[in-house]
Amino acid sequence: KEVEEMIEELNKLAEEQKELAKETEKAETPQEELQKKQEEIEEKFEELKEEMEKLEEKNEELELPKDLGEDKEEAMEEISEDMDEAQEQMENQENKEASESQQKAGEKMEEMAGQMMEASASGEMEQAQEDMKAIRQLLENIITLSFDQEELVNKISRTSEQTPRYVELVQQQFKLKDDFGLIADSLQALAKRQVQI
Repeated sequence: KEVEEMIEELNKLAEEQKELAKETEKAETPQEELQKKQEEIEEKFEELKEEMEKLEEKNEELELPKDLGEDKEEAMEEISEDMDEAQEQMENQENKEASESQQKAGEKMEEMAGQMMEASASGEMEQAQEDMKAIRQLLENIITLSFDQEELVNKISRTSEQTPRYVELVQQQFKLKDDFGLIADSLQALAKRQVQI
């Protein structure tokens, strides 16, 4: 969920940055206002960087970490550099160059959001296929177990408690209980990965 929110925020910020690039190129808005807007975008991006670091820490703590894409630190550094460059160029009244730097920063943000989305989607697809197989196996095991349990109930009802056969059947019941424990554990593990479960 947080990854999805992060991708959405990155795309929104990329859009803002590209809009500002057009404004800067036209040079119809006062220079101070343009610089102020650029600063606001930079601040938002810095917050995003911090959120990303926290997100990666949380991800590492997961039993099965998700793929969040690679080289994000490098991409974020490049985006920050482009923004700083734009800021400097605006201060020097070089609006055309500033607009190019802003455009580059916006495009890199979009690219980064795209890579994150791709990594997340492909990881989820693989996980979903594995989980489907696991669910099928679980269903088979539960059905087999329920038939075994029914059969055991019938045998016990026809067996006297004083016979050695009865002891065997009790041992079978313990084995079924252990098997059911394994199924419960598997279901628990699956539930950690699939929220719907």
